[in-house]
Amino acid sequence: MREGERIVVECNQLGQPIKKAACLLTSFLGTVARRPQLCPLGYAKWNDILPTYKVELLRVIETYSAIGRAARAAQSVPHTSESKSYARLRQEFVDEHGRESGKVKFYRMTYTHQDGTFVRDESRDLYVRYY
Repeated sequence: MREGERIVVECNQLGQPIKKAACLLTSFLGTVARRPQLCPLGYAKWNDILPTYKVELLRVIETYSAIGRAARAAQSVPHTSESKSYARLRQEFVDEHGRESGKVKFYRMTYTHQDGTFVRDESRDLYVRYY
């Protein structure tokens, strides 16, 4: 992003960020909210940040990556929405179809591969039970 450039973040009726800018905003805010001491806002450039901050930041990133890998491995029914929030996925559906998706339709959207097959038998069974 160029210096001085601004990103407009649209929100749905619940105030949840949607569309592509939502991912940028939520990632940034989440990091700052959890650990603002890792990368103080007083620095204008990455090169100006003290090496001790950089070492600690990299350590935390590695720890969070390991936690994320373990959480994904523990999921019994993983979703296929990647890093998109459910609010963003719902808005994309509204933009494309001009209406809200139902709960069952939304479940199918987030638990199937692009070819329409379910990620696991358990996800298919849950869908069949409520469809």
